[in-house]
Formats: sequence, C-alpha cells, structure tokens
Amino acid sequence: MIAPRVSKPTPLARSLARYSSAILVSAAIMSAARGAVLYWDADAVAAGNTPSGTSLGGLGIWNTATTANWWDGAAADTTWSSGDTAVFTGTPGAVSVAAGGVTSSHLLFQSSGFSLGGTGALTINPLSILNFSSRTGTPITAAISAPITAASGFRFAGNGGTLTLSGTQTGISGAITLNSGTVRSVSSTTTFGPSLGVTFSGSSTFQLDNAGEVGAITRDFGALTLLGGDGVIDVQRSVAQGVTVTFASAPARLAGSTVRFNANGNSSVVGTNAKLTIAGAADGSFLPGYFASQEGGAARFATYDATNGVRPLAYGVFPNSQSISGTGALIANFHYQITGDFAVLTVPSSIGSLAFSAASSFSLPSGVTLNIGGANPGSILKTGGVSSTAPSVATFSGTATIAAGAAGNLRELIVRADDVDDRLTFGSAITLQGTALTKSGAGTVTISGTNSITGTTYVNDGKLTINGTGGLGANNQAVELNGGTYEVLAGN
Repeated sequence: MIAPRVSKPTPLARSLARYSSAILVSAAIMSAARGAVLYWDADAVAAGNTPSGTSLGGLGIWNTATTANWWDGAAADTTWSSGDTAVFTGTPGAVSVAAGGVTSSHLLFQSSGFSLGGTGALTINPLSILNFSSRTGTPITAAISAPITAASGFRFAGNGGTLTLSGTQTGISGAITLNSGTVRSVSSTTTFGPSLGVTFSGSSTFQLDNAGEVGAITRDFGALTLLGGDGVIDVQRSVAQGVTVTFASAPARLAGSTVRFNANGNSSVVGTNAKLTIAGAADGSFLPGYFASQEGGAARFATYDATNGVRPLAYGVFPNSQSISGTGALIANFHYQITGDFAVLTVPSSIGSLAFSAASSFSLPSGVTLNIGGANPGSILKTGGVSSTAPSVATFSGTATIAAGAAGNLRELIVRADDVDDRLTFGSAITLQGTALTKSGAGTVTISGTNSITGTTYVNDGKLTINGTGGLGANNQAVELNGGTYEVLAGN
C-alpha cells in the first residue's frame, strides 16, 4: 500500500489541536509569544513558585506597571508590561482587570476555575491565542467577563475545555476562531456586536444558552466561516423560549470542514423553536457539509428553507427524497435514506446523497459507478448506532466505484459515521473516487478497496481505518488529523 504523508499545517491556530501533550501545547504558544511570558502570582512572592503551578495563582488585581504580581518563570516577580503573555496556573481565583485596562499577546490557562473580570478592558493583540492546556488531562474551564477589545478577533484552542464569555463583548471585532474546545455564552448576560463572525478551524463548539430569557430572542452574527474540522453551533434552550441565530453570510466552506447545528432543552426542534438562518442561503437547498441534530438525537443532513432556516432532511417531505429498502433502481438526483438491506438494480447519472439509518447492506451491480452529489460534494451518512457492545454496521458491497460529484467532475467526498457505535464499511471491491475525503462524526469508517483520492484526506473525529492494500490511492496528497484517528491495520 502507498502510505500517504500525514501533515500538520503550519498556522498555529490549526495546529494546536494536533498536539496530544500539554507540554507541547504550552511550548507552541510560548514560542509564538510577544513580550515576556509571565505567570499570575497574586501573592507577589517568588519564593517557592514553579511552572507547574506551585505557589502560583490566586485572586487579585491585574494592572500595568504597578503591582509586581507576575512571576518571570525563573527567580523574581515583576510588573506587567503591555504585550506580555499571561499564564494562569496553580490555585484558581478571580482576577480583576484594573480600570486602566491591560494588553496581552496571548493567554494560557493551565488550571481550571480562573475568572477574569473587572471594569478595565482586556485588550488582545492581533493573532492572539486563548489556549487551555491542562497538565492533568482534565479539560480546563475559565470565564471572562472583563470587556475584551480585539480589533482582529482572537483564536481559541480549548483542547476539550470551555471558555465562558459574559458581559459586554462588543469590543471583539472580526471573528472568534475556534480550533478546539467550547466557547460558551449566556444570551441574557452577554452582548456581542452584530458583525462578530464565527470561524471554525478545527473540531470545536460555539454555544449559546438562553438561560434567564423571558421571551424569544434573535442573536445576529457576521460571517460563518468553515476552514476545517467538525464545528458545532450549539443552542441550549434552558428556558422554553424561541432562539434564532442569524449569520450575515457563509463563505464557501473549505474542503475538510463540516458543521452541525444542534439544539437541546425544552423539546427543542431545529427549524421551529431553535433556528439557524444564513443570509444568502438558497431556499429549498441541500447543504453539503452541514448537519442538524436535536435533543441528543442523531445528526441528519441539513437542508434550508427561507422561513425556518436550517432543518434536518425529512425524507419523503424534502423534494426528491425517500426512504428505501429491499431492491430497486435509483433515481437521478434523489436523496436516499437506507432503512434496511438494499440491492441496487440500476444506477442513474448521479444521486443527491445517501444516508443509512440502520445496520444494512448496500449492494451495487458489478462494474457500475455510483456518482453521489452531482454538482455538489458527495455526501454519505451513517446513523443508528446505540450500543458499543453491538455496533451498527452499514456495508457497501459489490465490484463497483463510488465517485463524489458527477462524471468528469469529481468533488470532495464527505463521509460521516455519526455516533461512536456507528460503523460504515466499504468492501474490498469498492473503489472510492474524489478530490478529497472528509471523515466526520465519532464513529468508524473502514476502507478496504483500491481507491483514488487525489487530494487531502481529513479525519476530523472518530476513526478512519485502512484495511486493504489499495489505501487511499497513489495520488493522495496528505492525511490531516483535526481530532480524529487514522489507522492502518497490520499487513496493509
């Protein structure tokens, strides 16, 4: 088998999630630091301090050039200078930004429980990173209520942790770029500017909770940008009021990126009491790379209508869609949900998408090519997994080719195995063709045949297993890990 090159993109915002070691993450952010790297030391006593957090942390006031409550990492406590990098570790505490405000290059949290408040502005330099890097492996939590001033937004690498923003945050311009972890806000206590964008550059979550609201709310944002990873826009309806999240635009998603709109709490229904609207999205369209889920249920392909925004694809209701099992011919441009074993008699020029909602076999005639997506990327989804002791497996069989896009116009192939118990297997005589392969979802996709993926393979979550001598193909450019696992079984 020809082994693809495993890549780690150089921009720090996308590469932080690839590191599995807190030490490596800390080293990465510190190597990019401007100014000094200083540790918060509320007691202003250097004796006994260690970088691991001993004698560091606590509550106090963060000011500039006044109080020597920052340890230099070596021998002495010093005052803060504009543009230094702040490290919060040790004993958590409430840190109040002084009225005059402070300016920081980067913020690194290595212990949970710190909160940054006060009336002074926390100014973040361009290209700044808010990084959570646990020394114990336990995800970090932190909160910021101090008003942030960030003319170019900021990047967040939470590594499984959660940053809660509250207060007036209209000083954040540009976009919050999420690489990993969760950025959370409560709508009744947090104010963002209406042009603030949300960018996903890795597998991460942007969460809005409507706790404390007494009526329906709409929250407006700027552009929704998908650069990489499995992004989640998560609406938590803590109270039974409607929530609408509106984005001013959605630039074309990059290959390797997907996003899921999720709603939970008080019988949330996506497209009814929990809405995601995107200016410019076409009414009645299928959204490749977009998914929708509600109340802890499985993800479904996302569609769009001008009245209700993003909605889960309802088979038999959405135009040119149906659920099938048994035996039959496929119809051009239809979106299919496979509910049981299905043997294909004939294939059209291209179908819209293919979803498996249960364990099943999908058998193709010998020698055919099934094009999925047409003018769009090809989309395949597996859901229905409920038990880790008895995973739900859907299998492609037959001697055939599955190609993303249309004949003569290959596109990206997006394959999602939704739950950890979902399995999607391409048999040894199945050939995959596409300009890129994107694996999303917590489940496992297994490829066994000789394939032709000419671009990059992205593994955003779960596992992609190579169980055949053909691998991804001689022209596969790279494998990029955005939070998932790439596995090559022994002997292949």
